[in-house]
Amino acid sequence: MTLFFSLWPDELTRAGLADRAELIRRQHPTPGAWFEAARYHLTLHAVKAKPEHEAAWMDKTRTAAAQVRAAPFELRIDQAGSFPNQERIPWWLGCTQTPPGLTLLWRELRDVLKQHGVPMFSNPLTPHLTLVYNARRDLPERPVPPLTWAVRDFVLLRSRQGDPNERGSSLAYELLGRWPLNGGPDHAPQRDLWDN
Repeated sequence: MTLFFSLWPDELTRAGLADRAELIRRQHPTPGAWFEAARYHLTLHAVKAKPEHEAAWMDKTRTAAAQVRAAPFELRIDQAGSFPNQERIPWWLGCTQTPPGLTLLWRELRDVLKQHGVPMFSNPLTPHLTLVYNARRDLPERPVPPLTWAVRDFVLLRSRQGDPNERGSSLAYELLGRWPLNGGPDHAPQRDLWDN
């Protein structure tokens, strides 16, 4: 995965997510590659393009994102669990109920990307924020203290390798663009981060 659209937590929400991750880590210690809080995100759609072809899709990807019409919504993070995977077991934070606003945003973004011919991975909507990769065991789904995340925008990220000699930097995310959710005809233009 190189280019992908995500929900990117504000700093207050990120701190709350980190508190819940630490609670899981204390209650269910496991070795593995734990994510730093700065990397928390909720993936919406990933662009299916090899890194060498990334530039060819960038303009279409960003043009499509600017056409999304979706309203702000609240996302209630209230559970933790893991996905079955024999090679590496990822643990996550997520929600017991997917809010309609998230489903509508996911569909709207999917549709405009298709209209612009942007190749995507065909993953279903499974709202989660990854906490750890390569856990040695499953984490049965369990409640966590609820956290309300006020979602007001979505972002385009690029994943890139970090410095392997620096702790926690094996993978980093570069913010390429941010689009507000206001859902109306006076939809604001994107905040362009491409040259920053």
